[in-house]
Amino acid sequence: MRKTILAFACALILVAGCGDDDSGGSVDAAAGDGGGGGDGGGGNLDAAVVVPAPQQDPTTNKWMCSDGLGGTHVCACNDGLDNDNDQATDAADMACAGGPYVDTEVGTGACGTTQCTNCTDDDGDGKIDSADPECTGSLDNSEGSYATGIPGDNRDACKQDCFFDGNSGSGNDGCDWNFKCDPLNPGANTTPACPYDSTFRNCPAMQSQRCIDFCQKYTPNGCDCFGCCTVFNGTTSADVYLSPSCSAANLSDTTACPRCTKTTTCVNTCDPCEYCLGRPPLMTCTPVVNDGGMPVDGGPIVGQCPTNINPCTPGTNTCAAGYFCLTGCCIPNIN
Repeated sequence: MRKTILAFACALILVAGCGDDDSGGSVDAAAGDGGGGGDGGGGNLDAAVVVPAPQQDPTTNKWMCSDGLGGTHVCACNDGLDNDNDQATDAADMACAGGPYVDTEVGTGACGTTQCTNCTDDDGDGKIDSADPECTGSLDNSEGSYATGIPGDNRDACKQDCFFDGNSGSGNDGCDWNFKCDPLNPGANTTPACPYDSTFRNCPAMQSQRCIDFCQKYTPNGCDCFGCCTVFNGTTSADVYLSPSCSAANLSDTTACPRCTKTTTCVNTCDPCEYCLGRPPLMTCTPVVNDGGMPVDGGPIVGQCPTNINPCTPGTNTCAAGYFCLTGCCIPNIN
């Protein structure tokens, strides 16, 4: 551990001497750089700013990190707080894998292996991964349509479970719905077909709490837990079943994009200040910046995500490792 801390201190010294943290592109130095170097203008290397290495407080056993101004604070990875609102604290946060003396819980999401996480515009529409309205989660392997692209997903033509969990069967999610229950008849054009049946009686009026707790967090804004979603394409919107034949380009085609009725007891509404499938927050939404009382600085919009869920901008790789930016909120990947 002593060697680790010494090495960490040396790394901090080296980084401080070559980092650029101001808007003018020059490197800060202890003596001022005079336009050329840290020695007052002689053109030599800037003087290193020594940042003290983290130290463990012998009384509290907490690791203390420098604030850069001569003071210290408890390092982010052992302060007992979820600093980046990703529902993982200290050692449980993957960004803290370096140890308790790491001073940030904000990680960097890596490119994944599915079409909706591989940092590539797979369908050539100019939109990448979570910025593509056809991407409905980290397991989604099709940017070209609203189908998940997962072999065997939602195999039963009639009986539906959680649409967004990457598998078929309600055994792990407790969700239960049937196309025969929907008078808008979205199952008429599925293969095989499952048309609306007015005499069918097994239509749950309520979804179980188990279904809500499991599935709702993976459900995009504007969707119910069974893949019936409000989808936008410019000024056009419709409640459609996310079928393999449906995409943003053919949203007006009611055969390719069958209309559906949302279940109301397991649903994630599309609110004015939220990103939805194909729609950013509305201009009529009044953004309130959550920046800890500092002046307005473009911080996250209050109301964009539920409490303790980190906001993000679709198409950016800003969620912590292990999380996916789903309609503006960082949700955990499904393993």
